[in-house]
Amino acid sequence: MKKILFASLMLASVAASAQNTVMTEMKNADNAKTYSGVVEQLGRNVLFSLPQLKVTAIVPTDNAMSTYEMPASYVQNNRLGYIIDNLTIKSGLEQGKKYYKTKGNSYIRIEQNGGGYVAYNSADSKGVSLQAKETDNGTVLYADELIGPIMKSVVSTLDEIESFSEFTKVIAASGFHTLFDPVSKYYSADSKGCMMAARGRGGIGAEDTESMYKLLYIVDDYNYTLYVPTNEAMKQAYAAGLPTPEMYYKALEEDLDAGIEPYYDSNSKAAMIQEVLRNFVKYHLQDNAIFVDKGFESGSYKTAKYKLVQASTAGKYKIGTPYALKVEVSPSAMTVTDAMGNTRKVLSDDKLRNIMANDIWYDTNPSNGLKNAKIVKSGFVAIQGIDGPLYYDTSEQFEYKYYPTVTE
Repeated sequence: MKKILFASLMLASVAASAQNTVMTEMKNADNAKTYSGVVEQLGRNVLFSLPQLKVTAIVPTDNAMSTYEMPASYVQNNRLGYIIDNLTIKSGLEQGKKYYKTKGNSYIRIEQNGGGYVAYNSADSKGVSLQAKETDNGTVLYADELIGPIMKSVVSTLDEIESFSEFTKVIAASGFHTLFDPVSKYYSADSKGCMMAARGRGGIGAEDTESMYKLLYIVDDYNYTLYVPTNEAMKQAYAAGLPTPEMYYKALEEDLDAGIEPYYDSNSKAAMIQEVLRNFVKYHLQDNAIFVDKGFESGSYKTAKYKLVQASTAGKYKIGTPYALKVEVSPSAMTVTDAMGNTRKVLSDDKLRNIMANDIWYDTNPSNGLKNAKIVKSGFVAIQGIDGPLYYDTSEQFEYKYYPTVTE
């Protein structure tokens, strides 16, 4: 068996060397010595060398790499590897398709422009021109400017869009804008925080755990879609019973005045209101990034909001299965249907759909200098504006109620 495996690997190696692969094109190019050298140094060359696997590589030229400020030596492999993975597409380019998933689990937008291509890593990016070279196993896209990863978090991105300001306020009141993970000692790369919340053990809405803290990363090391109701659509949610952020802050002040410890006392009204707001936000976030574009699948997608079911311990609940959303997507439109049967349309305005954000966490405080920070977690989010709020259970969703939970 070992001889057969060795022979197979030898044949694959010979086949790769006999073909003009993405890796050979990259290495032989006079203007990409720096990047191709880093690719080999970090062992990323194997993916580009397999003749049976279609791949697209965005390759910064030597001029582009000369503008990159090299990080400290002990984080170089981490930071350079992150750049390579987020400039590598594990597929070929398709006519009419714009959004491509990278090896780094993010997405990048590539559009045809005459005889070449232009790449965008965010909605406000001016775009970087790409010169294409076809090979036997894919395409090399040479870039004379360095295309870095998206560094703007979900909260920071939403904060700049006036049409989403009301939903952004709900995120703030729900606590999903954290700067520091007190357990892992991770720091948000964005000064406005990432979509994670930390609450002490025994806190309202937190499972019983061995840790001092209960952490809730609703955006983790994966890719997601966040559906954001417009300000006008949020009026529908408030009319249906969703508490406003102002109601939460007023309840918080009343708790403190009454000597009630917020979040830990079962009589804390602020804690109960915050749980309602959190659940509302969580139901608008689904696994898998989906864009209004060619090549994305319609279907049922899990959200960050899980059902609570009666536990064997009297008066307590345990985490059940996640609520889902039904998505219908095409190259020109998208709809999302909630658990109550409401179908919402993704907005047609390109400034309010197909928006890209990235929640990145460092292993050290970024104020100490980004050259010293290692990327330890990265969650990519496609933001889609919608014309109405999403509900999972209108009979109980907006009740101010304490649900003590337990792991079994």
